[in-house]
Amino acid sequence: MTISANNHKDLLTTKEAASLLGFKKNTLEIWRTKGKGPQFIKVGSDTQSRVRYLRSTLMAWLEAQAHSSTSSYSVQTSDK
Repeated sequence: MTISANNHKDLLTTKEAASLLGFKKNTLEIWRTKGKGPQFIKVGSDTQSRVRYLRSTLMAWLEAQAHSSTSSYSVQTSDK
């Protein structure tokens, strides 16, 4: 994944990403700890590293959630 200076505006904070997707910020934070939700980028190498989301990744993830009927997907009820 290559991020250039031209697409830095496509890097979103957790709050911005949540707003774009229609979720609370807390939802994305919880999903990150459980390995769910859209992929994210961790900028830095310490515990205070900043998390960012690529707008294109969010849109691709959202499109992948589309279903034509309720029987076309299965809901997982157990945590792994």
